[in-house]
Amino acid sequence: MGERFNLIPAAYYPHASLAYAGPEGHLADRTGLKVALSDVEAVPVTVHARTLSLVSQWHDGTSQIVWEHLASVPLGGANAR
Repeated sequence: MGERFNLIPAAYYPHASLAYAGPEGHLADRTGLKVALSDVEAVPVTVHARTLSLVSQWHDGTSQIVWEHLASVPLGGANAR
Protein backbone atom coordinates (compact mmCIF):
# COMPACT_ATOMS: atom_id res chain seq x y z
CA MET A 1 0.00 0.00 0.00
CA GLY A 2 1.24 3.49 -0.72
CA GLU A 3 3.23 2.58 -3.85
CA ARG A 4 0.97 4.45 -6.28
CA PHE A 5 -0.85 6.70 -3.79
CA ASN A 6 1.44 8.22 -1.21
CA LEU A 7 0.16 7.93 2.32
CA ILE A 8 0.53 11.61 3.19
CA PRO A 9 -0.07 12.05 6.03
CA ALA A 10 0.58 8.53 7.24
CA ALA A 11 -1.77 9.03 10.21
CA TYR A 12 -5.37 7.81 9.99
CA TYR A 13 -8.00 10.56 9.70
CA PRO A 14 -11.61 9.31 9.78
CA HIS A 15 -14.14 11.37 7.84
CA ALA A 16 -17.76 11.39 6.76
CA SER A 17 -18.94 11.09 3.17
CA LEU A 18 -22.35 11.50 1.61
CA ALA A 19 -23.25 9.46 -1.46
CA TYR A 20 -25.36 11.40 -3.92
CA ALA A 21 -25.54 9.44 -7.17
CA GLY A 22 -28.16 6.97 -8.34
CA PRO A 23 -27.73 4.00 -10.65
CA GLU A 24 -27.14 6.30 -13.64
CA GLY A 25 -24.76 8.64 -11.82
CA HIS A 26 -21.91 7.67 -14.15
CA LEU A 27 -23.84 9.36 -17.00
CA ALA A 28 -23.83 12.78 -15.31
CA ASP A 29 -22.17 15.76 -16.97
CA ARG A 30 -19.54 16.27 -14.26
CA THR A 31 -18.16 19.47 -15.77
CA GLY A 32 -21.63 20.95 -16.08
CA LEU A 33 -22.42 20.04 -12.48
CA LYS A 34 -19.20 21.65 -11.23
CA VAL A 35 -19.99 24.85 -13.13
CA ALA A 36 -23.56 24.93 -11.82
CA LEU A 37 -22.50 24.26 -8.22
CA SER A 38 -19.74 26.88 -8.31
CA ASP A 39 -22.43 29.58 -8.60
CA VAL A 40 -24.47 28.32 -5.63
CA GLU A 41 -24.03 30.22 -2.37
CA ALA A 42 -23.08 27.87 0.48
CA VAL A 43 -25.81 27.84 3.13
CA PRO A 44 -26.62 25.39 5.92
CA VAL A 45 -28.90 22.51 4.92
CA THR A 46 -30.71 19.74 6.76
CA VAL A 47 -30.14 16.19 5.55
CA HIS A 48 -32.62 13.48 6.50
CA ALA A 49 -31.15 9.99 6.79
CA ARG A 50 -32.75 6.68 7.74
CA THR A 51 -29.54 4.64 7.97
CA LEU A 52 -25.94 5.22 8.97
CA SER A 53 -23.45 2.90 7.24
CA LEU A 54 -19.85 2.16 8.16
CA VAL A 55 -17.52 1.23 5.29
CA SER A 56 -13.82 0.54 4.89
CA GLN A 57 -12.54 2.51 1.88
CA TRP A 58 -9.28 2.27 -0.09
CA HIS A 59 -7.71 2.80 -3.51
CA ASP A 60 -7.60 -0.38 -5.59
CA GLY A 61 -4.19 0.32 -7.15
CA THR A 62 -5.56 1.60 -10.47
CA SER A 63 -7.55 4.78 -10.02
CA GLN A 64 -10.67 3.49 -8.36
CA ILE A 65 -11.84 4.03 -4.82
CA VAL A 66 -13.50 0.87 -3.52
CA TRP A 67 -15.11 -0.02 -0.23
CA GLU A 68 -16.40 -2.86 1.88
CA HIS A 69 -19.65 -2.46 3.79
CA LEU A 70 -19.00 -3.23 7.46
CA ALA A 71 -22.23 -2.36 9.26
CA SER A 72 -25.45 -0.35 9.09
CA VAL A 73 -27.43 1.22 11.89
CA PRO A 74 -31.05 2.28 11.35
CA LEU A 75 -31.72 5.79 12.62
CA GLY A 76 -34.94 6.32 14.52
CA GLY A 77 -36.66 9.23 16.13
CA ALA A 78 -40.05 10.88 16.24
CA ASN A 79 -40.23 11.25 12.44
CA ALA A 80 -38.79 7.83 11.48
CA ARG A 81 -40.81 5.94 8.85
